[in-house]
Amino acid sequence: WLDKNISLATTLDANADIKQNNRGLHGTYRLNTSPALLSINGKEFRLQASQMAGKLEGDMISADLDLHLSGSDYLKSRLQATIGKTQTLSGKVTADIADFSPVKVFAPQIRTIGGHLNADLDLHGPLDKPLVGGYLNLDEGNLGMDSFGFKAIRLRANVDSSRGNHLVLQGSVQPFLVNDPEKPQNLELETVVNLDADIRQTPVLRGDFALELPSAVIQ
Repeated sequence: WLDKNISLATTLDANADIKQNNRGLHGTYRLNTSPALLSINGKEFRLQASQMAGKLEGDMISADLDLHLSGSDYLKSRLQATIGKTQTLSGKVTADIADFSPVKVFAPQIRTIGGHLNADLDLHGPLDKPLVGGYLNLDEGNLGMDSFGFKAIRLRANVDSSRGNHLVLQGSVQPFLVNDPEKPQNLELETVVNLDADIRQTPVLRGDFALELPSAVIQ
């Protein structure tokens, strides 16, 4: 079921105890993977052992996912969904990621990418369009391409689901130029761009967005 350019080598251990009665399926399930080797377009990435477990209780399904990526990176979720006449989703998703190297496989124009991302999000509401609340932070981010890039990326995103997916985004970034070593003249850019956004979904996206450039020096 994976794309032909993607392969995953791991050992899968599955266990389920599920019964059916007049109210539907009931029971528990668990999936465990051994440390895995993920190959994408010939690039290899090593993943840690992971697991997913949950329950089936009629129209209710729960899933607890502990996905351990490279190093100490992880993505965890505790979700519960109802799939009867009323279809809802509730739960929490947390993540802590410092290795962004797999992104370069899907975006070859990116030369360098890094940072430290952590997130803590709550979900609740309709299964197809749940409301999201919580925060997402990115520190020490960097993104470099052929001729320009960004460093010292700092982003703070807070989402308030009580007001219909209200997003407040603040941060700063330092753009830079990538010089060609074969050219005698090189340009240096010194500046900081500050970002401030206040966006609401009602149901289309509306809000305010501001970019501030205090000062810039090009040499």
